[in-house]
Amino acid sequence: MYKKVYIEITNNCNLDCTFCIKNHRKQKFMTEEEFRSILDKLKGHTKYLYFHLLGEPLLHPKLINFINLANANGFQVNITTNGYLIKRLLIVKILDRLMFHFIVMTQNIIYQLMII
Repeated sequence: MYKKVYIEITNNCNLDCTFCIKNHRKQKFMTEEEFRSILDKLKGHTKYLYFHLLGEPLLHPKLINFINLANANGFQVNITTNGYLIKRLLIVKILDRLMFHFIVMTQNIIYQLMII
């Protein structure tokens, strides 16, 4: 069993941070069909899904649906985010089912905060 699995649900980002590698791939949002396929393949292999790689997960238009699908399939979701779009999750009152990892940069110093 894997401790956790990272899923890049999008490679789009709303920032241009100096510490992040530049993504030159075509910008894309994962489809619900692709996400469901990944969930099916991961059943029994992990309990923890991390939405993060080179994109900002809170930009994904189906994020709430993906979280609900993951939870319904027995997965705990962790989101790594820059936090700028966090109000989107506050509106739907879904924070009680998530873990967050915020990455913030000020004066070229990177701060990380984990909220479980």
